Amino acid sequence: MRSLGTLSIIALALSIAACGKAEDKPTSPPAAAPPAETPAAEAPTADAPAADAPAAEAPAPEAPAAEKVAADTPEKAFALARTAFKRGDFDTLWALFPTAMRAELEATVKGLGSAPDEALAGMGLTRDEAAKLTPKAFLAKMMARMPDDMKAAMSEMPEGVVYEKVDDTKTWAKFRRGEAFCEAELLKEEDGWKVGVESCEAGG
Repeated sequence: MRSLGTLSIIALALSIAACGKAEDKPTSPPAAAPPAETPAAEAPTADAPAADAPAAEAPAPEAPAAEKVAADTPEKAFALARTAFKRGDFDTLWALFPTAMRAELEATVKGLGSAPDEALAGMGLTRDEAAKLTPKAFLAKMMARMPDDMKAAMSEMPEGVVYEKVDDTKTWAKFRRGEAFCEAELLKEEDGWKVGVESCEAGG
């Protein structure tokens, strides 16, 4: 069985390391310059309007609007995930991950610090870069390194999808991709339906 699901990106990272696929290394963002000290003479006074106050700090990058994505049906979750992958919208993909998948991906990223140098090099990472990597950034990087056929498979909405309900919290999306039979696990959580593991098996 060949797993094509987003959860398998974690395992895919190890195979990528073994293959040593070439890729430009990501550039770490430059350190922000320390804020300049405000001269005492320019300190805000009681007469100064509120609009002259220093600008508020930039919003945290890990809290985009896409985090609020909610799918009220398993069909919608499956379609949203396909569209998000095709657009490279990793915020939406992250929002559609089940809780357990997020936790496993977060644990994987935390463990990169103890990964062998050759494994990190195979993923296009230095040890310093790996230490600063967020789960979403790791997800984006690993998906960018997927083989082209796998990228295409995850980007397109397959035809003839059959949704097989297990219970009120779990449904399987079943479909064919060429000669392969595939299925994706769809799980209902408090904030909507999520897209779990997807796998394909050749023949049959």
